[in-house]
Amino acid sequence: MQNPDGYFFGRLAKDFKRGEDVLRSFPEGGVKYNYPPLISFMYGILSRLTGIEIEWLGFWLSPIFGSLFVIPFVLFWHRLGNLWVGFAGAVLTALSSAYYTRVFVLDLDTDNLNLFFIFSVALFLLLAYQKKDSWRAYLFVAIAVLFSLLFYWWYAHPEFFVLQFLGFLLLALQNRRLFYAGLTGLLSLWVLISFMAGYPLGMDILVRFSHYFGIPISPVESKNVPEVLKTIAEQGRVSFLHSHPLYFPSEFPFYIALIFLPLLFFRFFKGQLLLLPLYVLLVLSVVKGSIRVYMYSAPVLAMGFAYGVFLISKLSDFSEKRSLKLFVGVLFPPLMLMSVINWVSLIDRMPGFFISKEVVKDLQRLKELTPKDAKILSWWDYGYAIVYYSQRTVFQDRGTQFSIKTPLIAYALLQEEKTAHKLFLCISDPLFNHRAWEKYKTLGLYKALEQSAKECQGKPYGKIYLLITEDMLDKTQPMQ
Repeated sequence: MQNPDGYFFGRLAKDFKRGEDVLRSFPEGGVKYNYPPLISFMYGILSRLTGIEIEWLGFWLSPIFGSLFVIPFVLFWHRLGNLWVGFAGAVLTALSSAYYTRVFVLDLDTDNLNLFFIFSVALFLLLAYQKKDSWRAYLFVAIAVLFSLLFYWWYAHPEFFVLQFLGFLLLALQNRRLFYAGLTGLLSLWVLISFMAGYPLGMDILVRFSHYFGIPISPVESKNVPEVLKTIAEQGRVSFLHSHPLYFPSEFPFYIALIFLPLLFFRFFKGQLLLLPLYVLLVLSVVKGSIRVYMYSAPVLAMGFAYGVFLISKLSDFSEKRSLKLFVGVLFPPLMLMSVINWVSLIDRMPGFFISKEVVKDLQRLKELTPKDAKILSWWDYGYAIVYYSQRTVFQDRGTQFSIKTPLIAYALLQEEKTAHKLFLCISDPLFNHRAWEKYKTLGLYKALEQSAKECQGKPYGKIYLLITEDMLDKTQPMQ
């Protein structure tokens, strides 16, 4: 698999047991969840029905899932009255590096269907608005609710469809029945998803936004763990104005997209209200420069560029010369579309395997080298893969990286051997981790780590195995 999360979703697809996952987050006692993610549920069912291994299903289904968004994308713009923006925007989005580096073969991840759900919800809400004088409007609202529910089961980020329904409610202000239908749909989602999550939906959205903008609010689902670090992907910041290679081969089409985007937004204002989460994430990418959200900027910039080409092609209406009229109105759009696809960047950015074949073989050997009750301590991004291949308990993984253990392990790996060894043993004591967190809140991160290392006298768990991989030197910068 080409990404760490795939090992988590793949393992749950193979063997999901309701309740606590005891193989994760030692010594805090694992991670609790009430239902498998939709992606794991789908792959698990398909694997049992077909007998095909999870990896091969990922090989075939990942690019198929990743391509499906073009259907609601094009249909959405067809209903708005500009099929060219839908067609060209879908092509440019699908072939942008920003999208391709998040959605590719063997990428068993939720990114594959995120845009599909966003545009599907937008399409059905648009149909509801356009059919507001018919009973079918309520049917389309109900379908949008269903897709939103599936979207939450798939990605667990309710802020996307909440923004879309808020945009729909703004559209429906002048139609009381349609407004109440949308409000009923949103409230139904709030109740259903609050039940699924185990806490009120609004708190979840508040935590997400606080995380995006760096506001220190403790997570609802894990009150004993501080979010003290950003992920490695988020540390790799790229200024938005320097992100054009992720979308286009040069700055020229990038600035065309930015110039014509406001015109697109106000010309198709009603439709763009239903795509509010994409515009919010575009603003976030400008402010934060986070590579993680650039995937969601790709369709917005693609639509802006496509609309710019569309307006320029309309200049043919004012030309009297037939050859010029033919070129500007007919040949210019497809030529521009082909020229701004970033073919070279697509080849350069061909994703590789996050973990080497040699390391995979060694992870499989952990079954032979360690007892069943062994605890494996390594850098967090190997956690899912270790559990997937060896069925051994890990201290942390990609889903539990926002804990005090991440800086403690990083600090230990950068120390001399005696201090490192002592710290690795102490981290197996949950009381030590809790005290380290308390120190972090009062002393700051680095002093808290220093002080914790000096006071480390915890009773160690007897079967801790430290896993050092061949690429550990590459991880020193994120550790620092």
